[in-house]
Amino acid sequence: MISRAVLLALSSILFTNINGADCKNTIEQLIASGQKLRAQQAFVQSVSVLKEAVDAKPGNWQAHLELAKSLSAAGNDDQAIIELFESLKCNAKNPEARNEMGAILMRKGDWDEAGGQFKQAVALNPQDLSSRGNYAVCLEELGFVNEAIKEFTAILSSKPDNLNALYDLAVAQQIVNRSDQSVATYLKLLKLSPKNSLAYAGLGKCYIQKRDYKVAIAAEKEAIRLQPTNQFAFLALGEAYEGAGEKTKSLEAYRQGIQLNPQDQAAKAVLSKLLNRQVAQNPQKIAR
Repeated sequence: MISRAVLLALSSILFTNINGADCKNTIEQLIASGQKLRAQQAFVQSVSVLKEAVDAKPGNWQAHLELAKSLSAAGNDDQAIIELFESLKCNAKNPEARNEMGAILMRKGDWDEAGGQFKQAVALNPQDLSSRGNYAVCLEELGFVNEAIKEFTAILSSKPDNLNALYDLAVAQQIVNRSDQSVATYLKLLKLSPKNSLAYAGLGKCYIQKRDYKVAIAAEKEAIRLQPTNQFAFLALGEAYEGAGEKTKSLEAYRQGIQLNPQDQAAKAVLSKLLNRQVAQNPQKIAR
């Protein structure tokens, strides 16, 4: 006959096992519900549900990760970063959390810290081309352009038709004045994506570097035809016309580019250049 003490012990073990399974199912259900609400753009509700999951199981790395995603989607990046750190404390080998944190830091313009997160994500999953691309962008922003070129090239060796990597590589080559290489890369991109306005605008900039202003003007006009709101193309067109000695057309292209987004840094730089030029031409106005 089983003693009362043994029955109590068996009952306790059974109760614990059932509760553990129920808890696991509940966490999974809460996470799934939070994901669904986020997909429906119900961010506040998603955050609320995922906080329940975190409170129920503080050691669950996925719950912290999903809560961070919803917080970020709701515009609360600072709290999202806290949850990502919690997720990494629970599971350090978690490239998804590294990528999410890197993306937030990129939006904040913290290229150094973002690059560190993406570098670790690449180390955890070398086949993740998106992480490698973001790491390369951070390197470029920090001034390590040749290192960025190596990373973009590595992406293209795995996936030659990666449009983002082709564009980013062309830009990086342009930055270090490898105009001929940049032209070749832009042409590869345009062969795959013939209506890519940014590629035409970048191609035009290459020809400005090469002082072939006629080709540059044609490329920038095509960029604008494909995307009339391409501010970069208007500003580059102004530069091309300026190089060709067509002052009136240059000023008009600059004007249109600045009007598209006066707060853009490139537009501000052009406006400042034009104002300084006007002052230099009319020095008597300074004395007043």
